[in-house]
Amino acid sequence: MASRVAVVQMQSGAQAGDNCQRVAKLVADAAAGGAQLVVLPEMWPCIGSTAQLQRALHKQEKILEFTCELARKHRLWLVAGSMPWLDDNLRRNDQAVGDGNRNPPAGPKPFARCWVIDADGKPAGHYDKMHLFDVEVADGIGRYAESDIYAAGLDPVVLQTPFGLLGLAICYDLRFPELFRKLWQAGAELVAIPSAFTAVTGRAHWRSLLRARAIENSCYILAANQFGTHADNRSTWGHSMIVGPWGEELACLKSEEGVLLVDADRQQVAGIRDRMPCHLHQRLKV
Repeated sequence: MASRVAVVQMQSGAQAGDNCQRVAKLVADAAAGGAQLVVLPEMWPCIGSTAQLQRALHKQEKILEFTCELARKHRLWLVAGSMPWLDDNLRRNDQAVGDGNRNPPAGPKPFARCWVIDADGKPAGHYDKMHLFDVEVADGIGRYAESDIYAAGLDPVVLQTPFGLLGLAICYDLRFPELFRKLWQAGAELVAIPSAFTAVTGRAHWRSLLRARAIENSCYILAANQFGTHADNRSTWGHSMIVGPWGEELACLKSEEGVLLVDADRQQVAGIRDRMPCHLHQRLKV
């Protein structure tokens, strides 16, 4: 039986309140289209300066409550993109966010966390981004240093949902096929990938990486990306996409705000895995 899934593409600014208003409309649009599962992009609550990220961090519980209410209101599951999240056992009053330029935070670092909310508005689980983007890019930012800002997550995550087993990855994770193989080994039939892929790297690799991960693991890929130029001068690629388990591009946006809707059939995943049983032929262990 097919389930209607959606990915959201947006251009987040520096103000969490404004971004929440945009997300509320886009999720409502997805719900009006029959979506049962909606994926938001990475960093949707705030893309901005260190001080603005710090303010978003201080609002973490309110932002989580907002996403829970959205899911409950529309009776859908929500993969709530990513946001800075500092666990209670690490929280201190001093600075918790560095500036991404070799100036680490004075206190403990937050995770880049993706919450998954069920249709009752309750957190069903979360994933902390494992691979942090410490890369030189020929764009307006130049040097990205996420490890100056965030702590790396430790564990892959696959969650049981009404639509199948859902794996989670965030942006730069897409370049690490061993993570996706772990998700495949855990039975993931869909993988949600909230992202803020840069325009430079996205133009070169985004489409190829998404299709490769879908083909390698015979699963649906739900990739929600940021687009456009943001307050911190970074440019993101857009081209959010849903890829089928045979590697087919089922839906794709360009560089505009919007929602993609696709009917994902887990029986297609099972059929492809039966006909091409890579799990029986794998010689190297990950």
